[in-house]
Amino acid sequence: MCDENETGGQVVSLTRSTGQDYTTCDAVRKVLIKDANSICAHPLNPQGWWIGDAGSVRYCDGQTVSLVAGDSHFGDNYEQEDEYPREVVGVRARFSYVTGIICTRDKKRLYVSDRYNCKIKTINLESEQRMVSTVVGNGRRETVDGKGVQASIHSPAQLAFDRRSSSSEDESVLWIAAKVLRRLDLTTRTITTVDVPIHVSDAGDGLKLSSVECSSNGTLILAHRNTLYSFNPQSRQVDRLAGAGGLDGDSVRCMVLVDSSSGEQCVYISLNGAHCIRRVTLT
Repeated sequence: MCDENETGGQVVSLTRSTGQDYTTCDAVRKVLIKDANSICAHPLNPQGWWIGDAGSVRYCDGQTVSLVAGDSHFGDNYEQEDEYPREVVGVRARFSYVTGIICTRDKKRLYVSDRYNCKIKTINLESEQRMVSTVVGNGRRETVDGKGVQASIHSPAQLAFDRRSSSSEDESVLWIAAKVLRRLDLTTRTITTVDVPIHVSDAGDGLKLSSVECSSNGTLILAHRNTLYSFNPQSRQVDRLAGAGGLDGDSVRCMVLVDSSSGEQCVYISLNGAHCIRRVTLT
């Protein structure tokens, strides 16, 4: 087992008065969105965002917000599914807290974490009716590796593509923060559990990963409670980036990894209980 190392990460708080890009936020506030849990930037439109809330997925173009999928009611469209799940018309689909959402670079498909249904679902943006189907998960709150709906995923949260290649055709691997780290091969719909050697002080609760991001070199940024770690899946090297008193709040709810033009990498995070967005500059 690899030991975790500590590295320096500069933490800066961003409040409503000091933030800069609030055009989208102002548009979102004009409509009723219940318990917004996750956001995903449009890969080509800087003002465009997909928003996952309690029972639906919406899109904001910076001015208006429109429904993509979900009928805003908690639930699922089916209890049991065959190996190849049926599709559901987007506006008739049901979710139970969308806590992770990500879009392919070609804008053809969304993948979402349906947290309390314990499933990863996909929304076909090319279809006129925005068809929704299950990629993996059978609804059981377990961690069981396998294929499609034969596998189980416990309370999935944030998603991240393994984007070491610039080609959208290579977006075949999805990393999932689901208390533990899961790796989903989208070509085969096979999910596996990845061991992350983080020493958890309160071993009774164990590891509780809430967020994941992937850098261009394949290194993962993981959030356990209110601490950020970097994790190399090949070497299994773990480094503590920020936390252990450096971050307030109960846990990291979501985060976005940004590469600046100068080559500097920053992680923007939201924290439960901290009431602000924070920027962690990676060193």
